[in-house]
Amino acid sequence: MSVDRAVALYQEASRIPAIVSGSISCHSKSAQEKKPYTVTSCWSQRDLQRMESIKSLRQHQIITDAEGIATSCIGFPTESKGELLRRVSPSGKLTAVVRKLTNKNGEEKQYIDVWNSQQKILAVDVAAVEKTGKIYEDEQFGCLEWSASEKKLMFVAEKKQPKSSSYFGIKSSKDDEENDNDGKGNEYVYLEDWGEQLVSKHLPTLCVLDIESGGINVVEGVPDDISPGQALWAPNDRDIVFIGWANDPYRLGLRFCPIRSSKLYHLKVQEKTVETLSDGNQAVSNPRFNIDMSKLIYLRNCEGGPHMQCSQLFMYDWNTKETKTVVKIQDRPKKSEFPGLYLTTLPRRCWASDNKRIYTHSIWRSCREIVEINIETEVVRKVTSFGSSKIGTEWSKYSAWTVLDVSDDLILAACAAPNLPQRLVIGKLFPGGDIKWNYLDEEHLTLSDFKFEIKNYTPKEKDSFDFEAILLTPENDTSERKLPLIALPHGGPHSTLVADYMLYPSTFCRLGFAVLLINYRGSLGFGNDFILSLPGNVGCNDVKDCKQAIDQTIQDGIADGDNVVLQGGSHGGFLVCHLIGQYPNDFKACVARNPVTNMASKLGATDIPDWGYTESGLSFSHSRLPSSEVYAAMFEKSPLFHVDKVKTPTMIMIGNADKRVPPQQGYEYAKALKAREVEVRVLTYPDDNHSLAKTNYEADAFINMFKWFVDHL
Repeated sequence: MSVDRAVALYQEASRIPAIVSGSISCHSKSAQEKKPYTVTSCWSQRDLQRMESIKSLRQHQIITDAEGIATSCIGFPTESKGELLRRVSPSGKLTAVVRKLTNKNGEEKQYIDVWNSQQKILAVDVAAVEKTGKIYEDEQFGCLEWSASEKKLMFVAEKKQPKSSSYFGIKSSKDDEENDNDGKGNEYVYLEDWGEQLVSKHLPTLCVLDIESGGINVVEGVPDDISPGQALWAPNDRDIVFIGWANDPYRLGLRFCPIRSSKLYHLKVQEKTVETLSDGNQAVSNPRFNIDMSKLIYLRNCEGGPHMQCSQLFMYDWNTKETKTVVKIQDRPKKSEFPGLYLTTLPRRCWASDNKRIYTHSIWRSCREIVEINIETEVVRKVTSFGSSKIGTEWSKYSAWTVLDVSDDLILAACAAPNLPQRLVIGKLFPGGDIKWNYLDEEHLTLSDFKFEIKNYTPKEKDSFDFEAILLTPENDTSERKLPLIALPHGGPHSTLVADYMLYPSTFCRLGFAVLLINYRGSLGFGNDFILSLPGNVGCNDVKDCKQAIDQTIQDGIADGDNVVLQGGSHGGFLVCHLIGQYPNDFKACVARNPVTNMASKLGATDIPDWGYTESGLSFSHSRLPSSEVYAAMFEKSPLFHVDKVKTPTMIMIGNADKRVPPQQGYEYAKALKAREVEVRVLTYPDDNHSLAKTNYEADAFINMFKWFVDHL
């Protein structure tokens, strides 16, 4: 296991692209026996020469008839430089693109381009219009929505702030002096943002571009105490439906936290008034109208508590003004039963043409499956099924499905498995609910040099929950030696490592490691009670589950018990640091990426202070100040509590722009290890955030991690 081999394999794996988005469009709306469609998909790929992630577009031609689908690829992928958002109009005749470019003066600017089938018909320099700040491209707030008339385009942008100036600045004219009065002394006023990966989002506002004039108007009537996003045109094609997040009393991080106080609003544009459509103090998101605009579905979570939970699906009837629950919380489902909805984003278009069924993906234990939800019968049916003979061996080998778009009873999706990188597929819905799938790509890479299986474990505690792990092992290792093992628990803690293709685990396995991806108690996809079993028990139940899965892999004769190493980030870093403290003689090396090491000291410096309270089993309120008892309870659940026992050589990777887990968490732990003469190495990535996903840092981290493991085995 040489570094040169690791570099070569990483370079090879980094060229495998991943699907970002996809859409189906059709110029013809007539009922033809054979109907043509265009599928446009956006892919991301790491470019290690430029040390950046690049995006490319692909197009496929689809012809459907009564029998099924014929597909063909149109040309080669083309790089899409600076593209942030793309949306095809309802008729399929226009496409809007929001693009970020750097001009000759080195200034970063945004443009809105509108294209027909032959040419660009509109180009708008967003900053030059002087109505808004930058357009939001994130999934949390961002949208790009055509009106039904195709005369307007709605988006979310940063509210334009008045120019700020010093009291001591020199004025060039009387007019400048009058214009600057409101901004005097405001140069350094603090503006709250929405936390990790949303640091530039302060004051979102709804905006509309007039396609004929090229003018941008800011929509009025949204209350100042909410942040609007995820907007849709209402059925009258004039009013707006949107999600509004409460700004007061102060903001908590939104990324991966769909439990923040929010409501579904109907904005009457002419009257400049808003009506609340959702009920009570809840957290709602992802509004989606059906095709005839009579039904509006959305996701709902309880406000507060674990940051990721089992979601409910609600439906608002636009005509009767009645709301009903379509999918309820599943508390303790049996292994074969529907475990509930676990997703942060519904497909933008998810309705079948009958206006009764929707199609989406959701975490299902250690897989991600496509489900069909009938809004009338409230029945949820699993459409895909890993390992099941019911859908055929060709499709049952995929354990990670993602719905990208649904249109005219066609489902555009991506499917993958740990040893099968993503493939783009399209399915045709037939009467009765059957789906016939077709690949859109002719050639595809299969990583035949390793295999995977999903393992099940039963904790020793009575009336506890079974949990799972995904075990990756080299396929062509002819030696009888036991494998070195990398144990990798996920972060969150309320997330899941789905049996999907992942760069790090797959490449480590190809380098000769067995890799164990652990979905301990508290993970998503196993029922809501499974999630709620962890708060108050972090540093205990999750640690025990990791150790049990590791020990079982050793007992099964797969892994060498003398060569076990650990890797984890965020709460996964919390767990690996706990493991080396609670089991000081069991591990050869440890790598922790942006780890939580001291829940008490993290409390006042993170964008999610409620996390520490919730996971410690305590209640949170915005006005609550931590007592000495609270600090003590959090510290006792932290890895730093066990640091005196640590012997394992540890490497800590820190993103200095991390707002979720403050960089001081890693530094604090490293200092404690150094003071106890434990071997420690710290890598600092100056301008990366919690994910450590920038291409150059991601590559550097992998090779350093590999070398750290090999040097200590």
